[in-house]
Amino acid sequence: MAKVRIALTAMALALLVASCGGGGGGGTPPIVPPPNGGGGGSEQLSVGQIAGPNTVQEGQSATFSVSASGVTGMAYSWSVSPTSAGSFTNAASASATFAASEVEADTAATIQVVVSASGQTSQTRTKSITVVNVEVAQAPHIVSVSPRSGLSGQQLTFTASVTGSSPLTYSWNFGGGASPNTSSQSSPGVVLASEGTCSAHLTVTNDVGSDTFDFTLSISSASSNLLPEAVATANPTSGKAPLAVSFNGNASQDSDGTITRYEWDFDGNGSYDFSSYSTGLTEHVYTEQGSYLAILRVTDDDGGTDVGSVQITISPRNVTPVPGKIVYSYPPAWYHPRYPTVWSEGAYDPDGSIVLYEWDFDGDGIYDFLTELADPDPSSYNSVLIDINRVVLRVTDNDGATAITTERQRV
Repeated sequence: MAKVRIALTAMALALLVASCGGGGGGGTPPIVPPPNGGGGGSEQLSVGQIAGPNTVQEGQSATFSVSASGVTGMAYSWSVSPTSAGSFTNAASASATFAASEVEADTAATIQVVVSASGQTSQTRTKSITVVNVEVAQAPHIVSVSPRSGLSGQQLTFTASVTGSSPLTYSWNFGGGASPNTSSQSSPGVVLASEGTCSAHLTVTNDVGSDTFDFTLSISSASSNLLPEAVATANPTSGKAPLAVSFNGNASQDSDGTITRYEWDFDGNGSYDFSSYSTGLTEHVYTEQGSYLAILRVTDDDGGTDVGSVQITISPRNVTPVPGKIVYSYPPAWYHPRYPTVWSEGAYDPDGSIVLYEWDFDGDGIYDFLTELADPDPSSYNSVLIDINRVVLRVTDNDGATAITTERQRV
């Protein structure tokens, strides 16, 4: 009986091995689980790039969307940097509405969406946009009038430097010092009256408002010295500190002689910081935020003087961006070759936006991959180059400031 039981047991084992494909030699091959562990877990989250306009006018709305597939139950989170550029409604949807804020000037911004799903690594996509400042009609402003002096009987053409929205209408009144004494032309030609001083004015009007510029018209006899005319210009006239500004007074003139001295007072405090007997060109660096009235004083060969001015506006210094950290992951253990995937997380600019991400994959000081995206498509760079223990990320903001990080986190 023992021998029978042993034989039956051996036969059962043989049948079991045969049914499982064992025993080699032409049997059914063994069932090998898929590399990902089998059982329907092969789905991978796939996220496309953000679709939407590159510019949005202030006060207007625009729709941005992103396509994602591969899994179910996906969650979306939309945001914009800087937050002063606008905000999102229905920010938890694949398609979200961005409402642009009112801005004082064209503003660069970064749209970001984070897509996540259960059991998947969240993915981030970004898009650079510009919130466009819409110029509002401006009332006229008269900056200067020229000339303001001349000789009795002299024929002169008057001009004015005026800002404001067109169309503009002009109304000149020379206070009895010229013929004709009034004009509606933008640059009237007149003949100066007899020697003396006259209270003249110009009024410029448009659909928004008007401005009046009062000036004294000095008329001298033919033998008298005519005062010079100071013409002050600067470039640029606004920007972030520190700001280097080039000043030019060389357009100043003296109708009956020459300019013999140029002086600049950069902050309008009454003390002249620059003096030259040959040129009105100079440069000054403004290091502090504020509004400055730079004054030019010119002197002619008979000692006559005149002043001109230009407004300089300095905004706060650029704030260095925050580089965040380097996040990386490896493919599953069964996948070969196993090269890492990297992306940036947590980088932002407190007073603007990140416009460039530069990757030094092996820490040799040479940036191997440049992109505008915080989370670039892995197919866009060569993963073979990545030495994860030496990788460096440098970010650049919209004002050119940079920051570097080597902080790493594996997910």
